[in-house]
Amino acid sequence: MKLEIVTIGTELLLGYTVDSNAAELGRALAAAGAEITRRVTVADRPDAIRAAVAEALERTGFVVTTGGLGPTRDDMTKTVVAELFGKPLVLDEGLLAGITARFQRLGRPMPAVNRTQADVPEGATILPNPRGTAPGLWIEDARGRVAVLLPGVPREMRGLLVEEVLPRLVRRDSPGARPRVVLSRTVRTTGVPESALAERLGAIETEIAPLTLAYLPSTDGVDLRLTAWSLEQGDAETRLATAAGRLQQLAGEHWYGDDGADLAAVVLEALRRKRQRLGVAESCTGGMVAERITNIPGASDTPTSSRLPPSECRSKRCKRTAPFRRRPCARWRKAPSGSSRPRRASPSPGSRDREAARRRSRWGPCGSPRASIPTPAR
Repeated sequence: MKLEIVTIGTELLLGYTVDSNAAELGRALAAAGAEITRRVTVADRPDAIRAAVAEALERTGFVVTTGGLGPTRDDMTKTVVAELFGKPLVLDEGLLAGITARFQRLGRPMPAVNRTQADVPEGATILPNPRGTAPGLWIEDARGRVAVLLPGVPREMRGLLVEEVLPRLVRRDSPGARPRVVLSRTVRTTGVPESALAERLGAIETEIAPLTLAYLPSTDGVDLRLTAWSLEQGDAETRLATAAGRLQQLAGEHWYGDDGADLAAVVLEALRRKRQRLGVAESCTGGMVAERITNIPGASDTPTSSRLPPSECRSKRCKRTAPFRRRPCARWRKAPSGSSRPRRASPSPGSRDREAARRRSRWGPCGSPRASIPTPAR
C-alpha cells in the first residue's frame, strides 16, 4: 500500500514546533507494511491544505494528515477535506455527548466553540480519542480514495495511530484473505520521562522488528506498547514475550508491570511480600494518594497510615516546624464564647514530660509521624 503524509501547522513551518508527528507516522506506518511515497508540511491556510491533500489523493489515493482538528478558527483541515470529498458536515450527537461529558469530568463548562468538534463529514468513520476532544476521522469515497485525519497533539495522534489506524490498514492490505493476527502487549514504566526512557531504549525498534513500539505517556508513567502485525499467532506471541522481556531489562527499576497492571496495586503487593507498613504524608492533594491506595481490593491487609497538613493552626511555631498534621496544634484550644483569643490548654499531670518529648521530636511541639506520644487530655 502506498500513501502520503501531510502535517498541518504554521508553527511547523516557522520552526517554533518540531514536527515529531511526521517521524512517528513514518516509523509506524512503514513497520506496518505501508510505503510512504511523500511527506509534506503546509500552513494553516485552506488553499494550502486543499492543494496538498488533493495532490496526495491524486498520486496514491491514500493520505494521512495531522493537525487542524481543534475548535479554533485556524483549525480548518476537517472542513477542507470534507469539501474535497463532496461530503457535508453533520452533527454527531454521540460525539457531542462524549465531549460534553469530558468537560464535566474536568469540572469546567464546555465552551460553545468546542461544539464544532462534533461536526463530522457525512459517512465518515469516527476514530474515538480518549485523550482529547478532537476525534480522528477515516473518510472514504466510492472511488476508494481514503483520507485519515488525526489530531496534531503528539500524544493523541500516537494513541489513535496505534489503536485505530494501524489495525485498519492491516485489514485493508489483504482483502478477502484469512484475517491476520494483530496482537499487542504493554510494558508499563513510571518515574522516568518519555524522552529519557527513549534514550535508555536506544534504537530498540530495529532489534524487535517486525514488531512496532509506541510510547504512550500518562499520569502514572509511560506505557510501551508492542504490536505484532501480520504474523501467525504462535510466532506473534513468542516475539512479543521476547521483546517485552528486553524492554523490562532496559527499563530497569522503572518497570512495574505489564498490560493492565495498576501502580498502586503493585506497591501494595510488594509491601505484603516484604511484610512492611506504608506511611503517606500528603500536601495539596486532598488525600488523593491515600484514596488511590485504599481503592485497591485487599488494601486493608497492609497497615497504612496517612497524615494531612492543617488548614489552619493557631500556633506560630506549628506552621514552621510541623508540616504534617490533621488537627490544629494541641497546645491551643477553641476560644471561649465571646472571646477572640484562643485559650491555652491547662497542663495535666505528666504533660510536661510529654511536652518535652515532643520538643525533642523532629517536627517540634505539634507532633509528627515520629512523635507518637498522645496529646494530653484536659
